[in-house]
Order: sequence, then C-alpha cells, then structure tokens
Amino acid sequence: GTAVVNADDPWTETLLKAVTVRRMTFGLDARADVRAKEIVCREAETSFTLHSPAGTGRVSISFPGEHNVRNALAASAAACALGAGITEIMEGLEAAEPLPMRFTVIDFEGGIRVVNDAYNANPVSMRAALDSLSLVESSGRRAAVLGDMLELGEETAKAHRQLGREASDSGIDLLIAVGRFAGELAGGAAAAGMASERVRAVGKAGEAADFLKGWIKPGDLVLIKASRGARLERLLQRLQDDGTLKGKER
Repeated sequence: GTAVVNADDPWTETLLKAVTVRRMTFGLDARADVRAKEIVCREAETSFTLHSPAGTGRVSISFPGEHNVRNALAASAAACALGAGITEIMEGLEAAEPLPMRFTVIDFEGGIRVVNDAYNANPVSMRAALDSLSLVESSGRRAAVLGDMLELGEETAKAHRQLGREASDSGIDLLIAVGRFAGELAGGAAAAGMASERVRAVGKAGEAADFLKGWIKPGDLVLIKASRGARLERLLQRLQDDGTLKGKER
C-alpha cells in the first residue's frame, strides 16, 4: 500500500502521476520525506544526519560514497513505510556490512592497495566507484582497471565512451580498459585529453595483470571493476598467485 520513490530522480514526478497509493519519498532533495544532511564521506564509513517521519538521528554506515547514502535512505524509507522506529532504523543501518567484491579495500605489502569492486558494473556504479576512489588513502599513483559493462543494448558503445571520458576527468594516473569494448572506453578517455601513455586497452584480464605487474609500485592504488560476466577478479588472483601482490585482505 506504499510506493517508496526516489525524490532525486528527474522522472519521479512523471512516475508519481500513476501512483494512487501512499507515497514515501527519499533522497537528498530537501522535500523528500526521508533525507540526509551534514554528509561526511570517508574511506571506511560515511556519516550523515537522517531525517525521517520516524525521527531524526546521526548515523554512520560502513560504506563509502554519497551514492551509498542514497541507498541507506531508500532502505530507511522502506522501513518507515513498514512502521519501524528511528532507533531500529539507525541500528539496522549501522549493522549493515559490505559484501565481497563491492568496493572492498585490500591492503598488500609495500602499501599497495586494491579496491576490488568486480562484482558488477553499470554506468552509474562505474561513475560512483571513480568518485569514491578519491576517498581511499594512497601515497602513490592511482589506476583504474575497468572491464565491460554488459546488457546495455544499443547504448553500449556510447556508455563505454562516456565512461572513458569520466575516467579521464577523475584524475587517475592509469586507465586499463579490458574486454570487448575496451577500444570504446580507451577512445573516450583519449578524446577527453588523457595522454596515450596513461591509457591501455587489452582483451583479457590476464593481459591487464601482465601490464600491472611491470607498472605497480609500493604505495599505488588500483581499482578493479566490471560487470559480473567479465570476472575481472581473476586479475587480482593472478597478481597474488605470481607474487606481485603479497598480504591479506583487511
């Protein structure tokens, strides 16, 4: 009997015209029923003040990035619709833990850090990962190994070119594009002004691993992300198996 909808989505007003049941909106929009203020993003957590019909409170979640605040607000709105109180909602948010391969930060010897976000990818989550990478502390260079985004239909080539432009604008030192659409991704980065020596397009994860083996140095940070079908986590396993990366996941 309740429609939980994203107040930040430009299509929300159009969609709500078809909704006749009770509405519960969430988002960063000041008009949302469930909203966040005073957001502070750090590497291992994000804190914000939660405002909702159930009450108000300061919350810390174990997920980096503003996009995860939106996710927390969606969950909070659903909880409000089901009649949960503010204490129950806050405790639920703070108890939530990240799942494997979803922006998992791994520390290796020599201060090398890898962000394993290889579980899945789409244009929005790729952009969020690149944005959130700036929150991860590193004393060295930053690289992004980005694989194919699948199931995008006619938008596939355009989406990969746009991702390349966003990667160029993110300030990373190296982009490795992996997979069937690596050329489109690398081309987008080049068109955005990323120097050719900072962009590499390869067909398979093993080729990306071979290149990283000769590139990576102590203190460097590497993001790994692609759609599930790409299985880009194999790159990380290969670098561990050959001794390039030594250490354990924190």
